[in-house]
Amino acid sequence: MESNATIVIPNCTFTWFHSFEGIKSSLGVVGALLNFVLVYVIFRNKNLHSPCGFLIASSSFCIAHWQMNLMIAFILVELDANILSTAFCIFMQAYLVFAMQGMEVLILFIALDRLFNVALPTWTRNLQKQNYFLIMLTIAVAYVGYSTYECVDSAIRILKGIDSLKCVCFDIATPRVVQFMMIFNACSVFCYIVLWLLLKFKSKSKVNKRIFKALAIIMLVDVLGWSSSTIIWNLSAFVKFSPMVEYYLRTVIQLILVLTTSSNSIVLLATSTDYRQAYSRVFPRMFNCFSKLKNKINSSTSGNNNILFVASESGRNTTR
Repeated sequence: MESNATIVIPNCTFTWFHSFEGIKSSLGVVGALLNFVLVYVIFRNKNLHSPCGFLIASSSFCIAHWQMNLMIAFILVELDANILSTAFCIFMQAYLVFAMQGMEVLILFIALDRLFNVALPTWTRNLQKQNYFLIMLTIAVAYVGYSTYECVDSAIRILKGIDSLKCVCFDIATPRVVQFMMIFNACSVFCYIVLWLLLKFKSKSKVNKRIFKALAIIMLVDVLGWSSSTIIWNLSAFVKFSPMVEYYLRTVIQLILVLTTSSNSIVLLATSTDYRQAYSRVFPRMFNCFSKLKNKINSSTSGNNNILFVASESGRNTTR
């Protein structure tokens, strides 16, 4: 089993640390709320009960738990209780690593599911949807569970004899975990590129144009968010940085990830009619307020345009 030589425990007692943790945790709470709402909306709407819908819900569930973990870290810092027992700290980090790996694996499975639906429509129609989803979920849990166990086992051996440590500055993720997350991310991007090409040459309908738009946004978020953060993380796993430099790198990674992982529901609302209708059914009052506000803005804009048009016409008549 691979040894984890990248675990560092820097001295984190400085003002910037509190500031970074505060920003991360605040964004994390907002992102977790958005993702929990997305999970709730999917399970409340039967028309979204497809393997892809359940995979999106499972991924958002993992993301939300990872984001909430950022708030836990911030609370520990503010209470000056971040020096915890080694066993409890390893448990917290294992939970975090499990959630992060779960995100990446499920994002790849979502990409594969969409690719199968376009490339092999007959095969996917004849599948038993429930069994198909359960198989994919079982594979994800089995891989992520075993990988997390490896991280925990490595951390236990390295920290043998240490009773307590500063948990919020501690990371049990091994280089192998980082490498595989990068591979999963690259495979997801590749699947979306192939899917985009299939849709582009298959048809030029308005429906496919909307799909192109959704895929373009998803790929952009994926490339700029997950890929950039995974590359930085991979770099920090192999290049020897000082503890403070490594902490700053990991902070940048987490800030990028918080922003990208909070965008799931926003992207779906912006690009999917089904999800907009699902949200409006679950939160009718909120959407009614938004629609009324939109109508008022549109009416005031059209009114201003009419005033300008009348003024310009009267100016022309006066000139004549």
